[in-house]
Amino acid sequence: MDHSPWPRARQHRPRDDARGVRGRTRLSPGRAGASRHARSHMADGSGEQSAHARGARSKPRRHRFDRRRMRLQLICICTFLSTIGVVGSQGTLRASDERQASASVRVYADDDHVTVVSPAATAQVPLDRAVTVDVGTTVDVVTAASVDVVTQASPGTVHELRVEGRVGGRWELLNRHALATRAIVSQENDYRSLHWMLGWRTELAQRNTTLDLRYTAGIDQVGRSNDPTFSRFKGLQQITFTASQILGTHTLADLVLDGQTTFGYHANPYRAVPIIDPASTFLYRVPETTPERRVAGAALLRLRQALGDRPRWFLQADYRFYGDSWEVTSHTVSFQPVFSPTGSIRIGALLRAYTQAAASFYQPNYFDANGPPALRTRDRTLGGMHSWYGLGTLDVRIVDDLQLLVSAGWARFYFHNFPPQSERTALIGSIGASATF
Repeated sequence: MDHSPWPRARQHRPRDDARGVRGRTRLSPGRAGASRHARSHMADGSGEQSAHARGARSKPRRHRFDRRRMRLQLICICTFLSTIGVVGSQGTLRASDERQASASVRVYADDDHVTVVSPAATAQVPLDRAVTVDVGTTVDVVTAASVDVVTQASPGTVHELRVEGRVGGRWELLNRHALATRAIVSQENDYRSLHWMLGWRTELAQRNTTLDLRYTAGIDQVGRSNDPTFSRFKGLQQITFTASQILGTHTLADLVLDGQTTFGYHANPYRAVPIIDPASTFLYRVPETTPERRVAGAALLRLRQALGDRPRWFLQADYRFYGDSWEVTSHTVSFQPVFSPTGSIRIGALLRAYTQAAASFYQPNYFDANGPPALRTRDRTLGGMHSWYGLGTLDVRIVDDLQLLVSAGWARFYFHNFPPQSERTALIGSIGASATF
């Protein structure tokens, strides 16, 4: 919970995909992983999976440094619009003395035959002036018949259901310090995830400087719907440091540094990689195999500016660099203008460009050289790619304590070396409401 006039950065998201993902009904072999990848693309509309290794945003659905990210960006944008204000009025760390509740529905649909519908609800209750508790839940309902599904298993449509629950708390200490914690559990028929976050925040220099440090640990259990004996584990440790500095009455700068290591099983248990025998042109398939450890780091620089003495225009610009031990590197540039014609209406946009270099072991085609390569993947988001993303938002305060949030966006993904699919287009939208009482 961030009570500053500007929202905090929410990381990584990744979003299989980040940056957001999991759940399902009965699935045939080879198909579950595809829809997980789809859900990830909902968190932020980017699909730049690997690089947006999802950090501890209120975070985590399943932390897949290789994917996860996409869906919560819609909520982040709505949060941005609802909390944006004049930078000169610095926020405090004091817990809110108001009860708050919100509900939303987000929808993702692309031309790869993937649809994700995600209803969500949150509530925040102050126990006293220093302690606040928040709870929330999100459900992902996925329908997919994508290239991932068709090329990895028998053709058909996949239906998945993932349920996530989270509970957190915040304690104010000595007025300028605060501790926060959050636990997040998610469940689907072949994937379970538990993540826990502990954070500390302080204000310095007459509250012109805010420092935030968060540690996240997680453990995931990976199963396979057609094999009850299959069980693999993946662990996560992550540290995120954020420094926010007021540079003037209308200017705020943020620096976010993120380090993360994941260890254990990173592959998709349903994904098979085709191997070509160059001597006979015979093709056979073997299970996907990726390194057991992935160490990643990211740095984000953000500048936020309110224009004019009584500002109606607010601008935000971000640049983010990511790199990891799999030799995936990425660059993300985003720009967010917001216009507030009246005190109760805010109109905003998000424009983002993303580019990514491939993992060292990624190949569009693998060949048999005295056996299949030790490392091989059919994950298109580990290859070279770039994307463009645009989102429009509308925030309307209907009455003093009731707010309506609407967003609609478009994303275009280009996969440089993935023969089954070179590009994809997606539409993303959300509608939600929040109330204070």
